[in-house]
Amino acid sequence: EGMRFADWRSYPDRHGGGGSYGRGGGGGYRRTYGLGPPGYGPGPPMMTRGGGPAGPLPYPSSSANPNDEDAVSAVYVTGDPPGKRAGHTATGVGRRIYVFGGSCGTDYLNDFFVLDTDPPPAVRISEPPSPALYASRLRHFYNDEEFSDVTFLVEGREVHGHKLVLSTVSDCFRAMFMTGFRESGSGRATIEIPNCTYGTFLMMMEYVYTGRPPCINIYADDGETGTSSQDGSGGGIGGGGESGMDRAISLLELSDQFFLYNLKQSMEALLQPAVNEGTHLFLRQVAQKTNAAQLEGYCRYFERNLLDQNV
Repeated sequence: EGMRFADWRSYPDRHGGGGSYGRGGGGGYRRTYGLGPPGYGPGPPMMTRGGGPAGPLPYPSSSANPNDEDAVSAVYVTGDPPGKRAGHTATGVGRRIYVFGGSCGTDYLNDFFVLDTDPPPAVRISEPPSPALYASRLRHFYNDEEFSDVTFLVEGREVHGHKLVLSTVSDCFRAMFMTGFRESGSGRATIEIPNCTYGTFLMMMEYVYTGRPPCINIYADDGETGTSSQDGSGGGIGGGGESGMDRAISLLELSDQFFLYNLKQSMEALLQPAVNEGTHLFLRQVAQKTNAAQLEGYCRYFERNLLDQNV
């Protein structure tokens, strides 16, 4: 009963479809396939034992063998199975079972099948490929000193990075690393980032290593930017007296400076709801400065349409 049935070798006649194999009567094992008349399609394979009616079939047809009973879902079959039948022969020789003839309703069958009960084991590829491993494991190296070969100095504080990662996502970083920078005592390159807050730069680096845009509440007041961080340090990152809109604009500027186009578009989408009568001119200037064409286009749309309604 625990035998693994697989790998049918068939020598059929004109009869097709799916069905069962086994020894007729009440004590033998037989294989029932959910393959019915044309138009009904295949059903799941089942292994049955004599002694009762068959389980429900996926097509409106009577069972070939009235002794079929409920299915046992422990058998997997490859290859073309024999059609449903009863009164056939099933002879075991070594590891193979030879199925011949039988009948299905008023049709008498003259086909022949060979079942290999011990086929070669299938080789399955279940482990993820290398690119999937990169995506899942890269986030663990965010601001991690392990294997770090470049250090950024932002407001006097260090941010650890990896040249391979940064140069892969940004042509700007790649150009920076190729020109050469002063080496620290540990042999790492040290790069100072001016005109940028530590929290904003750290959020950009988190995006590089995780692929997730920062979560910023653009309506938050100074010191309550509503930012979040993967490492749970959202409060420290979001401090510095910046409002949510200031933080989003700073990230927009950084994304333009370091050629991080997906992050730039995310910031454009984040700032779009903030365009109103009091901000549209300022945000349009920011968009022009950072080459944010989508944000600039929305500001001009606001000026053309929504302002005209108030005239």
